[in-house]
Amino acid sequence: MNELDLIIKRTLFEQEEKNVKIKLLKDVHEFELVKKFGSFKSEDLVEVPLWIAKFLVEKGFAKFSKEVKELDISDLQRILWKEKKDQKLSPLDYDFYQNLKQYIELLDEGDEEELMKVKTLTKDIIAVRLSKIMKLASRGENSKKMLENMTEEEKWLHKRIESTFTVWLNKIINF
Repeated sequence: MNELDLIIKRTLFEQEEKNVKIKLLKDVHEFELVKKFGSFKSEDLVEVPLWIAKFLVEKGFAKFSKEVKELDISDLQRILWKEKKDQKLSPLDYDFYQNLKQYIELLDEGDEEELMKVKTLTKDIIAVRLSKIMKLASRGENSKKMLENMTEEEKWLHKRIESTFTVWLNKIINF
């Protein structure tokens, strides 16, 4: 397993372990999944790790509270607009690419037209961000502020591009 795979797995793990609020639709008796979870009554608003929330939602015991925001087309359009408008990288949630991947997987089962729009927006966002990352890497710029606005996957990419560019530059111009 390479470093990028580890970064993606760690990001996914952190996302799944993050607590989210759900509203119970049915009573849930005490249960144990790795650790014990107490009994909950219907209509309770509880906070549990995302992976447990997904399980309870899938089984019809709960629904996500309004604070759990999934990506949609308008989010992607806003992100793309902001990226095109600003010369610097705009901040993204650390788990943006994982959320995006989940969103696309959900769409794979549904509306083909929406899926195509999302894939186009995704490619455009990545192209604009990649252009900015390449510019930073080619200049050897890696200030804390610039890296702050990158996801872990983008930091990995930046590091590789910068390293490759440096080797290339040394071979071509002997810098």
